[in-house]
Amino acid sequence: MDTLVSIKIFRLVAELGSFSSAARRMSISTAMASKHVIDLESKLGTRLLNRTSRRLSLTEPGAIYLDHSRRMLDELNEVEAVVRNATTSPTGVLKVSVPVWMANAEFVQLLSGYQSAFPEVRLDIDMSGRQVNLVEEGFDLALRVTSRGLLPSTLVARPIGKVTFRLVGSRAYLRRAGYPSMLAELARTSCPACVIHR
Repeated sequence: MDTLVSIKIFRLVAELGSFSSAARRMSISTAMASKHVIDLESKLGTRLLNRTSRRLSLTEPGAIYLDHSRRMLDELNEVEAVVRNATTSPTGVLKVSVPVWMANAEFVQLLSGYQSAFPEVRLDIDMSGRQVNLVEEGFDLALRVTSRGLLPSTLVARPIGKVTFRLVGSRAYLRRAGYPSMLAELARTSCPACVIHR
């Protein structure tokens, strides 16, 4: 039998003074509640309860065992509550790598919304634009714009949206350099910032 369940049943029997009351609380039969306590006594090698037709009472070892088991069960309940809260409320550092062009008001608004929803999370944002090694550098997440077929097979990727890029130029520059019809033509212009990455 499950010792932890047996301890819980023993505690209820001792506190309620009845096998039937404890059984109802645990949604089991009275016979099953009795079996759990008998199994516990067998494992401990001592009687925990004095049983008469009229009432139940704790033996001396039973009183000691109840005191310690009550504290243990209360602490276990506290630990379970802490773990549940930690699971539902994220805490710690979230290390994220994003492209340089995401340094804009819209992204800052998204970060602000996330911080409001999860105040216990500290954001560590890398906007260097460099290619990072997620595992070696300890990143939790990287936001990238790419075609699905170009992703390394070692990464797990999920699409979160579509991004549209526009190539723009000032009227003065375009009058001087001409209007390119394809990206390759930019390499032949006098624009020092126009570097085409393939």
